[in-house]
Amino acid sequence: MGLIRSEEYVCDYCGSAVSSPEMLIGKLALRKRGARGLSREISLSLHPDCLEKLTENAERPGRRRPRGPAADSS
Repeated sequence: MGLIRSEEYVCDYCGSAVSSPEMLIGKLALRKRGARGLSREISLSLHPDCLEKLTENAERPGRRRPRGPAADSS
């Protein structure tokens, strides 16, 4: 059985230790479109600079179009 002596966060983008209090720790829940219930959860920790690099070239999310009226079934 091990003994935890210190807690250390590691940046998931660059792999180096995060020692400053300025860091992003987040949790993502991934699901297929339209799925309900179970999802996959991922925890991330990133330096602010690494976050900028990661999102610099990311595509903007598409706009959701409002649904039209239901088709007439007669």
